[in-house]
Amino acid sequence: RFHKACKWEEPYFLDANTEGVTFVSNSTSPGIQMLHVREELPIPYKLVEINYKESFGTPTLGAFDIGDNSLLGAQLISEKQRWFIIVEKRQDFENLKQQIYFFQIFIKDSKEISEQSIFITLKNIFDNQPLISYKPSPCRAEVNYEKILTLERQLVRETF
Repeated sequence: RFHKACKWEEPYFLDANTEGVTFVSNSTSPGIQMLHVREELPIPYKLVEINYKESFGTPTLGAFDIGDNSLLGAQLISEKQRWFIIVEKRQDFENLKQQIYFFQIFIKDSKEISEQSIFITLKNIFDNQPLISYKPSPCRAEVNYEKILTLERQLVRETF
């Protein structure tokens, strides 16, 4: 039987219809699919569908250039001859190591390898109170006790 070259169709990734996952147009970097993902999505969720319908090559999760898959939990699954990237780890914007991921997906058949990249930017949902921190810690503020005592005495005199 004649064996065709790896047939990964454009667009390389399709919307998996997951609320909170948004495709970002990217005309400057071909081969990179940019995504905005809202933090705290219920897990597991489908990140994208891989637009590959052939049966002789298997999509594979490649290297992470930014971020760590132990924090993302990306997996590839096949459902009814459709391939998806799913996320199995809860994402929290306040964890600095979970704010950006950049990784590759490749498909290898017997003749060639095709590779595309995913760039994820996690979006904050403002689910936590603002926190201001100062480093180096501990932070010290000089207090003028004389001024405080004077104000307290004045307040007591005005009250009585």
